[in-house]
Amino acid sequence: MARRVWIVLLCAVFGLLMLLVSTGPNFNIAAATPGPPTPTPGPPTPTPGPPTPTPGPTDTPGPTLTPGPTLTPGPTLTPGPTLTPSPTLTPGPTLTPGPTPAPPEEVSETVPPGGTATTDTEGDGATPDDPVETSVTVPGGGDVTIDEGPESEPPPSGYEFVGQEVQISAPQGTIDQPLTISFTLDATVVQGDDISTIAIVRDGVVLPDCTGAAFTSTDDACVQSRQLDADGDGVFTIETVHASTWNMAVVAPPPSPTPTLSPTPHPRPCSNGGPIGRVLCHTVSLITRIIRLL
Repeated sequence: MARRVWIVLLCAVFGLLMLLVSTGPNFNIAAATPGPPTPTPGPPTPTPGPPTPTPGPTDTPGPTLTPGPTLTPGPTLTPGPTLTPSPTLTPGPTLTPGPTPAPPEEVSETVPPGGTATTDTEGDGATPDDPVETSVTVPGGGDVTIDEGPESEPPPSGYEFVGQEVQISAPQGTIDQPLTISFTLDATVVQGDDISTIAIVRDGVVLPDCTGAAFTSTDDACVQSRQLDADGDGVFTIETVHASTWNMAVVAPPPSPTPTLSPTPHPRPCSNGGPIGRVLCHTVSLITRIIRLL
């Protein structure tokens, strides 16, 4: 009886050992030690994006283009006549530049009775660069202005001006004591001309030479003398009751005659060859006209 009890106990222990071996070494640890903590849930599920775009309407194809008419080539251009080159122009003679106009000159001063105002302040007389020098003697004295410059009025008929125009402002003289004006004209302007052919012009009027007679009008004026100095300059002395605008002039050369063109004679057809030649010529001309009419 006791032997059976021990056999039952040994079988029970053996069975328990087999159970422990089969469950592994962690059997008690798993039952006693708690497991790892429950993991924290992850980030929230992302919100879905914008809705898918709705497709637009399908394009309707346009009308098919109809080809236009085929262009017909135009007529072929006929080349025009060849241009004949014009004759080469022969260069004309080189123009010689004219003289350079003299610069204007002005003098204003107050002179005593019997005093003289002059533009020749340099004391060198008339020169090619300053071709006119003017002096004014005033019996009663006073303010005198002399202005030399280019011409401001046309010359008298048949004359042409030389030198410069001179405008003088001075106290008026009297018929017994007129003003005395002297003009010196440079030799390059005189150019060997007869001094008597150079005219003195006051306000567009050519002055006569003085005759020795006394003045009778306040408009009287005359040329007292004309002479050439040692430099070949022309010196002209004038007596006048009042000052004005003055010029020196020479007789203008006559205009060149316009050539008359004579007609070029053209020989008449059939005018030579004698009677027989003229008959043959007229016959040929008549036949030619008939052929043209046909």
